[in-house]
Amino acid sequence: MSVSSRIKHFASSRLLIGMLATKTLLLSAIAAGLPYLKQHLPLLFAAAFLLSLLEGWESALLHALPLSAGHALETEIAKANSLLSFSSHTATVVGLPITFLATVHWGAASTLWSSAALSWTTLVFAIAFVLLIQEKENIYAKRASRASRFEIKQEDRRQF
Repeated sequence: MSVSSRIKHFASSRLLIGMLATKTLLLSAIAAGLPYLKQHLPLLFAAAFLLSLLEGWESALLHALPLSAGHALETEIAKANSLLSFSSHTATVVGLPITFLATVHWGAASTLWSSAALSWTTLVFAIAFVLLIQEKENIYAKRASRASRFEIKQEDRRQF
């Protein structure tokens, strides 16, 4: 992976985490302010619109993740994007009826708080995943650096 593709990868992962954090905070704010927002429906609709807009941007960003130079890596990224898209659509298809049933059965406030809790859980796992990937990449970079230094030492010995 080249330096420029790593920078793009980290920038997009930070952007994804930022969008997820923003959506989580917005969903938590909607849940906390629901009694007030019920009396001021334009604010509730504006918050829902902003939440939908962030969801659309996040989806577009997932589909536009930077591809690296290696063909094998490109196919792996394409497979990962396809899996993310499939799982996102599946979650939407399954989640909408479940949300409807939960809202009818438990009420809007409980459903929003449950959704906010799940969003916080997702945010924590996403941050942990990004940190784990960065740690693994640092380990691989150190190994590659050591291997190249070892090769240079071997070449120096051959010259003498």
